[in-house]
This record gives sequence, C-alpha cells and structure tokens, in this order.
Amino acid sequence: MSFIAYLIGALLSLPLEGPVATRLFDAIRPDRHGARDEYQEHLFQLQALINRNQEKLGDELAQALSAELARPPSREGLRTRLLVANESLYAEYDRLSAEAAFRVNIAPPLVALSWIVGAQAGLGWGLAGTVLSAFLAYQGVRRRNVSDEIFRRAVVAGVIELPVAAKIKQAIAEAN
Repeated sequence: MSFIAYLIGALLSLPLEGPVATRLFDAIRPDRHGARDEYQEHLFQLQALINRNQEKLGDELAQALSAELARPPSREGLRTRLLVANESLYAEYDRLSAEAAFRVNIAPPLVALSWIVGAQAGLGWGLAGTVLSAFLAYQGVRRRNVSDEIFRRAVVAGVIELPVAAKIKQAIAEAN
C-alpha cells in the first residue's frame, strides 16, 4: 500500500514552490524568530539604503528597486547561488527540500488508500490513515520551511547575496 502511495505521489508531484505554496507553507513556521527576524532586518537595511540614495537613483528606479525588494526572491535563483557558494550547505538544503517533497506528495495518496482499505476493513483504518497522513504532510511542510531558513541564514551570514541586493548596490554605484 505504501509503495502504491509512493508511486501515486511521485506522479502527482504537488508544487512546493511558487507564491501560493509559499503563503500556505509560511502559515506553519518552524521558527518565528531567529533567522527570520535577522533576514527581515537585512531587508530593512536594504530598503534604508534605497531611501538614503533615492535622490541619486531617481524616484522611478528607487520605486522599482523597492518593489522588487518587497517580492520574495526566486528559490531557483537562491538555490543556484547557494550551490556555487557552499556545497555542504546546499546539500543540507537539498536533503530537507527532497524530504519535504516526498512527505507532502505521499500524504494525499495515503489518505485515499486508507479510505479504500477502510471501506473493506473498517472506518478506523480510514481515520487512522488520515491522521497519520496529515502528520506526514505537516512534517513535510516543516521541513520545507526549515530549508527556507537555510536560505535566510545564508543571506544574513553573507554566504549568498540576494539578487535584488546586487541590483541595488550596482544602481547606487552607477548613480555616483
């Protein structure tokens, strides 16, 4: 039954990235402080840098940079930067991300199979499978959020630079 659920989950492959997934997964946070706060402080410092140089940059460019800073960075872009900058940190991120995808994607088929078995063997199987699958999905979401924390910590520690930070610094250098 687990193998069948694995195959179905591999075929379905629910997206763990994108704006909708990010909002859903951010609802369950492993760490409400720490790297998230330090990362927000980093973003505030970048915004302050834009504000201090707004006259040099011009209103239009400053607004465009602020708007880009307000959007979450692409996981794909950060993933590539992390791979180049620090392979061991990337390996940790990749392991957590793969575990998250596996757990989240296997949960729905396990629920379905539990209810199919439950129809024959008793509703207790369906309920037990649903509860266990929900816990499995929850663990997957947590692992995905922990993998995001690796990005935040890498940015705060200076291991990788946000693409928008590079744009801000380049625009200021060109304005001078």
